[in-house]
Amino acid sequence: MLRLPDPPPDRPRPPFPVIAVIAPLAAAIVIGLIIRSPYVLVFAALSPIIAIASSIENRRTARREARRDGENFSRACEAFLDQVHRAHTDESAHAFAVARSSDDGVVLGAAPAPSGVLSDSLPTPARSDPVATRLAQLASHAATNPRMPVTVPRAPIAIVGSGPVADRLRQWCSDELGRASAPGPGVTTVTVSGLANLTVEGADGRRAVADAVLPFAVEHRASRALRAATEPPAHCAFVELPDGDGPGIPIGRGADGPFRLNLVADGPHVIVGGASGSGKSEFLRALSLAAARRAHEWRVLFVDFKGGATFTDLRALPTAVGLITDLDAAMAHRALGSLQAEIRRRETVLAAAGARDIAEMGAQLTRLLIVIDEYAALLQHHPDLTAVFADISSRGRSLGMHLVLCTQRPGGVVHDQVTVNCGIRVLFRTSDSADARALLGRPATGLESAPRGRAVIVSDGEAHVVQTALVAETDIAAVLAHTRREIADQRESPSPWSEPLPAVIDRDDSRAVAVCADGLDRRELAFGLIDDVAAQRWSTAVWRPERDGMLGVVGCPGSGRSTALASVAAAARAAGWAVMRVPDTLVDAVHALDRVAQSVRSGATPLLVLDRLGAMLETASHDHASALLARVDDAARVVRERGGAIAVDLGTASSSARWATGRVGTRLVLRALDADDHAAAGAPRGHYDRRTPPGRGWWQGDVVQVFSTAELTTSRVTANAHSHELSATSSDAPWLGEPMRASVRSPLETVRALAIVSSRPDRVLGILARVAPERTVVLLDSAGGHAGADRDEILVGHPDDWQRAWGAFAERRRHTLIVLDAVDTADARALLGARVNAPPIGDGEVWLVEPGQGTSPCLERGRWPDSDDHEAERRSIRDAAGQTGDEGPGAGGAD
Repeated sequence: MLRLPDPPPDRPRPPFPVIAVIAPLAAAIVIGLIIRSPYVLVFAALSPIIAIASSIENRRTARREARRDGENFSRACEAFLDQVHRAHTDESAHAFAVARSSDDGVVLGAAPAPSGVLSDSLPTPARSDPVATRLAQLASHAATNPRMPVTVPRAPIAIVGSGPVADRLRQWCSDELGRASAPGPGVTTVTVSGLANLTVEGADGRRAVADAVLPFAVEHRASRALRAATEPPAHCAFVELPDGDGPGIPIGRGADGPFRLNLVADGPHVIVGGASGSGKSEFLRALSLAAARRAHEWRVLFVDFKGGATFTDLRALPTAVGLITDLDAAMAHRALGSLQAEIRRRETVLAAAGARDIAEMGAQLTRLLIVIDEYAALLQHHPDLTAVFADISSRGRSLGMHLVLCTQRPGGVVHDQVTVNCGIRVLFRTSDSADARALLGRPATGLESAPRGRAVIVSDGEAHVVQTALVAETDIAAVLAHTRREIADQRESPSPWSEPLPAVIDRDDSRAVAVCADGLDRRELAFGLIDDVAAQRWSTAVWRPERDGMLGVVGCPGSGRSTALASVAAAARAAGWAVMRVPDTLVDAVHALDRVAQSVRSGATPLLVLDRLGAMLETASHDHASALLARVDDAARVVRERGGAIAVDLGTASSSARWATGRVGTRLVLRALDADDHAAAGAPRGHYDRRTPPGRGWWQGDVVQVFSTAELTTSRVTANAHSHELSATSSDAPWLGEPMRASVRSPLETVRALAIVSSRPDRVLGILARVAPERTVVLLDSAGGHAGADRDEILVGHPDDWQRAWGAFAERRRHTLIVLDAVDTADARALLGARVNAPPIGDGEVWLVEPGQGTSPCLERGRWPDSDDHEAERRSIRDAAGQTGDEGPGAGGAD
């Protein structure tokens, strides 16, 4: 586009220096008065003379600069006219070429027409401004091209007039249209006058005047035959391409036969551009399928940022190593790591063979074709991949890694570091000549109306017009059968793209069995599969307790925490460990953990599983939570001494941070509540995904999928009238180990007298009347006057009454079991006169104090037998047991 010349600058007329005249004159007068000499005034007279001379010189300089500006403006105008002439000539030539290549119209003449070479708008000249008038003249000259084609449709044409031009036009109509028609409705009438003046009246009533441009029949036929000889066919099927070995990969047909892309010699990489619907994706399919036919030389990795539909059917080819579709953050991380791992692997293979280039390896190492559709969208969402593609582009020739980058407008999208190594450029239909010049380095005419699949390919410095091949389902089936036969005897090479982990995988799945084929010793517990991107494979997720310490499972509800613990429990049982499940109610958990040493059979390696530990601690009071954590620490020391370990459910990272740090050795991080919780759990920042399936998480820096489990427990609640052993599990929960029984003692087991301290003595009297009607029950009066100590007597009193009967209470402590029912810790400490450590108890339970403990009493847990509270508690435990395994088998469930 041309721009009008800049007008000369507007230079103002220099002013007369009045101050320069007055200032010296005033100074001379002052000096004369001071020195009292009139001769000083003579020098003052020189001031006006100098000022006048300076003013004349300034105006003379201004006129000289104005003349120079005018001359420069005139030269710029002349240069602009030359540019307009050349631009009109190029515009006219292009317009005639486009018009003559069209089969819809016929070029009969040339006439002035609006031009698009000027980017400036037409200025409005001022009446007395010659510069603006001149610019308006230049703009008017540039706005009209004196020679643009005048076309008429290929329809009936009537020629009116006589002379050589009229005769040649009639002959041309006879040759091309069968005959020259007579004037009438629906007929284009061409009137020839003068030497070669044409007046064209279209069938639609429009009128145009032009100079004749004679389309002689012989010249038209020759031009059409030449165009047909130099253009490829309008359609090319993949089956038409040769399938034998050659110097390149056949991808379509040119004017002189099949066209091959030689990525090794001319590449090593390819950039593909063009408008949507121009045939880019079909070209990628044809190139990939043609490369797949050479299984001894090529492997293909597909990257499709349009959902994967372009390459779905090609994914089944044996030479296709993977299909990467629209990437989330996790998949982008996998792609990044996989490609980097493939670079390292190929470097290692070349170094081991002492080769500098893949060409020296023969069939030992195949080339990898990385086909990327919608490259611009890929980099827009994941700019970190730019560095990887730049690395591949610079080292791809020697490593045998070839990029095919496809996007609508490569200019400004493909980085210069990549572009410089792309020796092959492919451009399909585009409406912007700037795109063509940017990609091909030269103009490309005719692409505006090119058919689908038509491309200009610049390879080895030469431009070729090619009709790319169209792939059919039968072509894929034929290549699939051929390739399977060809690679049957080839040694399988590692794939640069391992498939993502499945959302659900069982321990007995064939894929898991293949990965876990290497034997593990009994100290290592395999609980899932790791997506080992750096090694380009899946590997086994192993917890080694003696190295990793206590295992904590972190995640939000529904992330698969219980399934993870069940997978660890199953692995431990298979290794011969004694797997024990700690009750998941705080009261029972505390008392069960107190008896860990007695619960583990001699010689067994214990694994304690604490499901819902985080939930218990989050809802417990500070004292109860501290008591539970202390029991966990004590149990950890016991199991470590016996070579065992503990696996716990921590809940969310945010809620467990205050107590898990320093206590838990290693963490299995499942799906978090949000990105902040994800980072707090120690997982890599920027990789949070709320769509992560249950059981998917991070283990020691790698992505892991936990094994699902179909092993179910059965419901069981046991109790007896005096010693209540309550344990409960659910038939729809995953197996987490053999349940640890929480033994609860009844106060009525003793045959001695009882002293009951209760804030609700009437209720206790009712319970005793139901469960022990044969026992003697006495209510301590408000004065504390009863002091009997019969062997079978049960003395019940309020804490305040026992405080008043202090001597009687002290006597009872020496000889009688003390029962504290519905008494808070402060009252218990006041009565016992010691800072006791009260274990947590549930509703309907009591504290028991054995007689004769002096100043260091120990409180035990007790429960009334067969009471209403006891039955309610048993039902609550059964109900809780039905909810402890919060995930169904293999589903990850809700935590």
